[in-house]
Amino acid sequence: MSQVISDRAVSTTSAASAVASAVSWAAVLAGSAAAAAFALVLLTLGVGLGLSAVSPWGSSVSGSTFSWLAVAWLLAVNLFAFGLGGYLAGRLRTRWTDLHQDEVYFRDTAHGLLVWCVGMILSACLIASAITGTVSTAATTASSAVANNATYFVDTLLRSDRDAGNSEQSRNEIGLIFGKLLSNTGVTTDDRTYAAQLIARQTGLSQSDAEQRLSQTIDRAKSAAEAARKLALQTALWVFVAMLIGAFTASYMATVGGEARDED
Repeated sequence: MSQVISDRAVSTTSAASAVASAVSWAAVLAGSAAAAAFALVLLTLGVGLGLSAVSPWGSSVSGSTFSWLAVAWLLAVNLFAFGLGGYLAGRLRTRWTDLHQDEVYFRDTAHGLLVWCVGMILSACLIASAITGTVSTAATTASSAVANNATYFVDTLLRSDRDAGNSEQSRNEIGLIFGKLLSNTGVTTDDRTYAAQLIARQTGLSQSDAEQRLSQTIDRAKSAAEAARKLALQTALWVFVAMLIGAFTASYMATVGGEARDED
């Protein structure tokens, strides 16, 4: 009777131990910390390389090329950082005994996925302040760029070889109408005709030529905005792909680390 009770106690203790050690949180946290730190180092290196590729004198790479290079670097960051974190989690986790190989593989994969999850959170916390400053600067720069682009297109509309005198009021009116024309909202035919009249008055063009210049400038502005939208969309999709690659890499490398752990 006492032997049966003892066997049951041992069995219960073993089962509880197995359940308690299903996730090695120490290994997960260690791998996540390593992944976050390595990612931060690689991102800092990427910023330095990116700054070396741009120039204020117009001899740098184009905006689209720079965006694709940034995406490629982000892919590499996720691949190497979470690969390292996943391997460490698999190598440092406790040894599981009396488990089927499929269960061991599943647990190693889960450890790698947890490394990715926690690592993403740690990375977000580590670079939160940097992102805040960067976003603020980027927003200011973007606003200035949008304003400069709008000013450029309005100046294009009013280009003339003659002295038009004080055209500030006309420039402001055309700027307002031009902005609404780009958004395709709130502009009537009369507004468009009036804008063409202002252009004709300031440049000396005929009404038909002014309307043609207005239409061509609007088409150019819309093409530039559409190109920027497509580039932003493609970049966002590739960032999503980079994150998924990080998750799969962490899971796979955790199984590699787990196999190395069990062989020791």
